[in-house]
Amino acid sequence: MSAQSVEQDVAYLKELAEAGVKGVPGGGEYHLVWGVVVALGLGLTYGAVNGVLPIDRTTLTFCWSGLIAAGWAVTFFLSRGMGAKPEGLRFANRLVAVTWLAAGIAMTTMWLGLVVGGMHQALMMPIASAIAGVGCAVSATIFRLNWLYGVAVGWWVVAFVSFLMYQRIEFILFSAAAILILQGGTGLALLLLERRHSR
Repeated sequence: MSAQSVEQDVAYLKELAEAGVKGVPGGGEYHLVWGVVVALGLGLTYGAVNGVLPIDRTTLTFCWSGLIAAGWAVTFFLSRGMGAKPEGLRFANRLVAVTWLAAGIAMTTMWLGLVVGGMHQALMMPIASAIAGVGCAVSATIFRLNWLYGVAVGWWVVAFVSFLMYQRIEFILFSAAAILILQGGTGLALLLLERRHSR
């Protein structure tokens, strides 16, 4: 490795660090979109399990499939606006976006595996929560937002508790509460930060 290469790498990391300090992570709208998607799915699931909604297991799986597909469609539509940010901040946000994109693909792949394998789909909650915690920790590190570390820990606590109660009907309500607080709350906080920073 040449001295010039090392200098370029240091300059690159410095630019990234400065961008993280000067900006806030975008993507609050993505958190809200997926919060709504999952909350709707959990609402349908709770209604089906309680017998309030005449939905059998196969139909419920199709409903979840439609919601997830809609979530991805809105995600890709929203992603078109990232190019409007300054270069350094745009790159920092791109790293965070790639992290969450990879996390989303991992979650979707695991959900499909549970469906095709005929396994208990409630296991998706602890898996998704653990992955979401990683995404929040990466965002917190790049943008130096300590409160996002707290959100990451919250997701990991949810992941642990989910394994203990996923076979109980109360688990659906627990999951909905976690989604509204951690997913929806994070989305709203990021949108407010971004709006305040842009003034």
